[in-house]
Amino acid sequence: MSKKKEELVQKFLNNPCYLSNGAGKLAKQWAVERVDIYEARDETRRRLRGSQNKTIKRLFFDIETAPNIGYFWRAGYKLNIHYSNIIQERAIMCISYKWAGEDKVHNIFWNGYYDDKNIIEKFIPILKQADEVVGHNSDRFDIKWVNTRAAKHGLNLPSKFRSFDTLKKVKAQFTLNSNTLKYCAEFFGLTGKIETGGFDLWTDILTDQSGKTKVHNNAKAKMIEYCNGDVVTLEDLYNYIEKYTKPVTNHAILQGGEKYHCPACASIHTSLSKTSTPVSGVIKRHMECDICNVNFDVSNKTYMKYLDKKMISK
Repeated sequence: MSKKKEELVQKFLNNPCYLSNGAGKLAKQWAVERVDIYEARDETRRRLRGSQNKTIKRLFFDIETAPNIGYFWRAGYKLNIHYSNIIQERAIMCISYKWAGEDKVHNIFWNGYYDDKNIIEKFIPILKQADEVVGHNSDRFDIKWVNTRAAKHGLNLPSKFRSFDTLKKVKAQFTLNSNTLKYCAEFFGLTGKIETGGFDLWTDILTDQSGKTKVHNNAKAKMIEYCNGDVVTLEDLYNYIEKYTKPVTNHAILQGGEKYHCPACASIHTSLSKTSTPVSGVIKRHMECDICNVNFDVSNKTYMKYLDKKMISK
């Protein structure tokens, strides 16, 4: 690399905010050609990408819960049972999780009868490591359960993380006969869910408070297998629907790329799919990744930068 371009790279490295500035503005400010800015900026991003090695830590998880136990006068549907009738508050029985790119599925089981403090204490540090958290109906169920039990035990919650709820994504993008994890797996031909055998699995665990009988231990092993299996199915579903949905993290920007690069895989090989102009009058450019086929939208300004870079590169 020439001395002039190396000086430009050092300017970018010393003040990375320049990377988001327009090439024309910088070329005029630094009295160089636009092509020099483009080349120096690309080299800077390559160095930053190599030094930072930014990768997404994506966590897949699923929880299994134990029900409330209480007094009630009769069984049936549409009954109103007051919370004062509860004699044992519900709790998280276990959490299974795995990291993207790893084969092993981990499980945390409660220490004893309705004692889930150990689960939350162990799982919150794991959540803190995650950039993205993937679950099925996790925004309404799993995450709120973890938050609730953490608050119950006076534990600090993790800082904000991005959530990819596969149930929300499936509902938004497809029309299926059912949106359950089991049906989605069957419909898309993925790894099937393990059957629990019904509520008897829960009762075999809950009726033995000592946790020492053979029935309890067998049921516990089955519950862990079931919960672990859901995580495997969840990851398969995520990998299948990812290209049909919008990512929750822009991988291109994370890797030091441009907004017209693929937000899902960070590929620089993208192309214009179509252009639309809604009632608002704001031009939208619909792009497609040539590598993973993900579709994404960019502003007209970003698309002009894309054309500008293509012209320079020729």
